[in-house]
Amino acid sequence: MTRRVKSVLSLAAIASLFALVPFAASAKDAKLYNYAVFPDGHWIGHGTLTVSHAGTAGSSTADGSFNFNLTVAKGVASGTMVEDYSGQLNHGSVVAKFDGISAGSGWTLSGSGGKVIINGSMVFTGQVTGNGHTFPINMTVPVTGGSFAPDRYSCSTASGDLALSSMKMFASSNTTISGPWTAFNVGGNSKIHNADADRWFATMDDVAKVTEKVEAGDHSMKAAAVKALIDKAQAVLAHIVSAEKCYAGGSHITGTGEASLAQFEADIHTLSQALKAGDFPS
Repeated sequence: MTRRVKSVLSLAAIASLFALVPFAASAKDAKLYNYAVFPDGHWIGHGTLTVSHAGTAGSSTADGSFNFNLTVAKGVASGTMVEDYSGQLNHGSVVAKFDGISAGSGWTLSGSGGKVIINGSMVFTGQVTGNGHTFPINMTVPVTGGSFAPDRYSCSTASGDLALSSMKMFASSNTTISGPWTAFNVGGNSKIHNADADRWFATMDDVAKVTEKVEAGDHSMKAAAVKALIDKAQAVLAHIVSAEKCYAGGSHITGTGEASLAQFEADIHTLSQALKAGDFPS
């Protein structure tokens, strides 16, 4: 009996976990062949990831972040991407808590500046609990055919979203992925360096984390520390805007490409308003 339960729970977990891997959806292929491209250069990108899945194996949610290191030379793309996230699957009384990360040194990126192809594998670990039993999750699944491209770019910045809308992976299942990202060209004649990009991404993450706490009612952070973070974030935003001035037009631009930076601006505004209202202790 125990062996049978283990088999059923494992299959349910595998189905839903596997559905969280971001493969390309045919509905998005046309969008990925848009006029926006990564210009030649060395691109460092970072974004946040939110995944929801619903199907016969249960419903699951996950969130985390991803980074990519991409080189585009004469239109040919190469590099790596790493995703790191955690989540939970619910199927009746069965609960699976899991962590997922790109295997090895990251997924391999190839293709072109207009359509970057993702290949590699994803490692899932965690545990499944249900029917009075607990079993470990330890599996590796392939990642093939995934792809992404900018929705907006200049010679120094690019942005987009890994979003895959209502993707069918299994019978009666849907996976929705939201992954807004921003990238900076740190190669060639770019005035942006790796350290700049890393510092800017770290600031964006810090602002997002603090804003999330504030929106949840946590105002324990000292007012002086919040002001210092806002000042730092505004300086980063000014640097990004300055870097985008090299944009010369000619690309296809959509609202999707603005998602990551728009959220950063919105978070700065939220913290500024809370600070102005005196919500933080001195």
